[in-house]
Amino acid sequence: MLKISPDKTIQLKKFTVLFINILLGILFLYPAYSKIYLIEILENNLVDMGFVSWNLAPIFASLLISFEFVLGVFLISQFKLKKITYPIALFTLVFFIFYLLLSIHKYGNTGNCGCFGVQIMMTPLQGIYKNIIIIIIILLAYFLQSDIVVSFKFYLVFVIITSVIAFSIPFILNPIAINEKGFIAEKIPHILTLDSLYNEDSKISKQSLELKNNKQIIAYLSMYCLHCKIAAQKLSLFKEKNPKLPIHFILVGNKGLVADFKKESKFKNIDYYFTSNKILMKDTDASFPKIYMVDNSKAMKLCEKYYLIDMDEIEAWLNEK
Repeated sequence: MLKISPDKTIQLKKFTVLFINILLGILFLYPAYSKIYLIEILENNLVDMGFVSWNLAPIFASLLISFEFVLGVFLISQFKLKKITYPIALFTLVFFIFYLLLSIHKYGNTGNCGCFGVQIMMTPLQGIYKNIIIIIIILLAYFLQSDIVVSFKFYLVFVIITSVIAFSIPFILNPIAINEKGFIAEKIPHILTLDSLYNEDSKISKQSLELKNNKQIIAYLSMYCLHCKIAAQKLSLFKEKNPKLPIHFILVGNKGLVADFKKESKFKNIDYYFTSNKILMKDTDASFPKIYMVDNSKAMKLCEKYYLIDMDEIEAWLNEK
């Protein structure tokens, strides 16, 4: 009968725990990395679920990603696992599950949960299953951990430095815009070609408001464009909060894509239209998304940096005499 010495048992246990913690660390580091470059998705979702306001969304989203990065570092470096790291990781996963349950309650099990940004597409329910599996792995590691302690010279200094670097990454790669306006006044306001939107072949949504008259927010969005989907979600959230906002979408792409576009961007209660490619070239130079402040068909202000759109700025402009 094969006997394993106590020393080998301890070494095997240490290796197993180290492997599990590295795996757990990667499961926090990669999702954090995947959210950085399209952090606006996370910002929109946090506002949508009612966790923060628009003003706080960029800060809170960056902090959340920083938190995931630091947790990943703590897990890989095995920093005070039982006392600090495991409990915080478990609390974080429970929070994510709660957030996903809210999403399912509001929209159903549709769209991308955002757990891995847009790198790996998962439904909210798949995201919940993923988090439950990670919780089980953490609990397994917790009971295997026992009295194993990792330590080496300058260990604490190493953990602090790597944690500070990890925490800073989202703020370095995505600096928070302060006092930067989304809309820029056009030097020479030009007339948008809106007549074609009233043809039965091109107009999709019936509405009573005269699009060519008064002040409007008109967004040209390509249904093939990820940034357009993010812009559509943000404008839809504005409309949800203030139903009186005159927001309209002019969509680019095959009409058969509308259902998927609406599902992925979560937009609703906004009138949308189609127009010819020739007119799109004239009004947008085929660059999307383009969002205009329009007054009696004249494009007065343009926003190309959709992530800087501010609801207060829109409302202030609409209220100007």
